[in-house]
Amino acid sequence: MKLLLFIADRPFTKAVTSFAEMIARPTKAAITLMYVASQTGSLVDGEHDLDETRKLLPDFSVKQVLEKGDPIKELHKEVNQGDYDMVVIGARHKIGYLQRKFSSLTQRVIKNCPLPVMMVRYPQTKLERVLICTGGLEIAEKAIHYGAQLACNVGAKVTLLYVSDIIPHMYTGLDEMEETLEELLERDTPLAKHLRHGSEILAQHCAQAEVEIQYGPVVETILEKAHSGNYDLIVLGASQAGNTLRGWLSGNVTFQIVERSNIPVLVVNSELSKGDLWES
Repeated sequence: MKLLLFIADRPFTKAVTSFAEMIARPTKAAITLMYVASQTGSLVDGEHDLDETRKLLPDFSVKQVLEKGDPIKELHKEVNQGDYDMVVIGARHKIGYLQRKFSSLTQRVIKNCPLPVMMVRYPQTKLERVLICTGGLEIAEKAIHYGAQLACNVGAKVTLLYVSDIIPHMYTGLDEMEETLEELLERDTPLAKHLRHGSEILAQHCAQAEVEIQYGPVVETILEKAHSGNYDLIVLGASQAGNTLRGWLSGNVTFQIVERSNIPVLVVNSELSKGDLWES
């Protein structure tokens, strides 16, 4: 496994470094530290930050990459040249609305990167429970595969969660909700087939897993589940359909979760490939 820890014009945070270490240690991953200075930024600062971060990873094979220019274009070049499995990036704490929407490097990376992108905002001390979220569509299959494989590699338990914002009026209690999942999985509907296939994917990767269905506002339900269940990572899929300007302005589930989650979020793009043109 090869991890690319990416940053531009600011230091690597301990949160990013320590979480990447939790992934790298059980998988014996190689780590690349990449710093991109802007046209007005300092390469000296970047070199110092790379050296200091390298000291925090004494037990790993670490490569350092220092570039200057547009961060997205430089990241694009590195991804195309290297055989990486994941990009790890830090997100700033809560910031203003316009800056968050149009200036967030984290969002630009997630929007364009063909590799799975791990977003880390706050320090995390463990990686024992993984919440993989699906909208019941095929675009989530890649995220289920990747999330299950990662969970297996680090020995984490997995919950595959489907959330519907349409609440059937006849379901009023927990027992009924649990029965509804069993009944749903026995049906011959696209959603039932998707969840059964998701369960098979989890089993293939030896993940300790369960499937759960909940009803309510999708974003709020996912965040509440992650909090109440003491999960350490949320895994989500993304597609180009959510990357249109209209979709970008209004926001979709994936980007809202990325903005609001206090735990790391892994975004797996279902459609982009290394040859695609990245936006700047």
